[in-house]
Amino acid sequence: MTNQTYESKFHPEYFDTFDHVADKMTNTEFAMFYELFQHVIDTLEKDPYSNSRECQYGILHEKGFRTMTFHSKLPKIHTGDMRVIFKMDENTKTNYYFAVGKRINTRPRPLEDIYSKAENLLKARGEHT
Repeated sequence: MTNQTYESKFHPEYFDTFDHVADKMTNTEFAMFYELFQHVIDTLEKDPYSNSRECQYGILHEKGFRTMTFHSKLPKIHTGDMRVIFKMDENTKTNYYFAVGKRINTRPRPLEDIYSKAENLLKARGEHT
């Protein structure tokens, strides 16, 4: 772990995924989600390797994205239901947040799954080659 903190930057399309999460929650649910999400950002600013891992498949893996699991509500039972997908730049000590949303753990992966959404955003932008 480094002593230097990482700056947070958000990709413009990140806010589309964030808004999609918010649209499916009540104000109370969103307040809890946002508090837990902010804890994730704070953790990643201190050390982006802490509790995050490299994406394992497809375009996200090829492009060097990382993911961190977290819970959208309390109590924290089982594996977190949410994922934040980001990329790190070690030269500038910056975390670039690309997407946040619900992980739907079924196969084949549904279009509403956050990994599917992130991959489709990359494909739409022509970043899959």
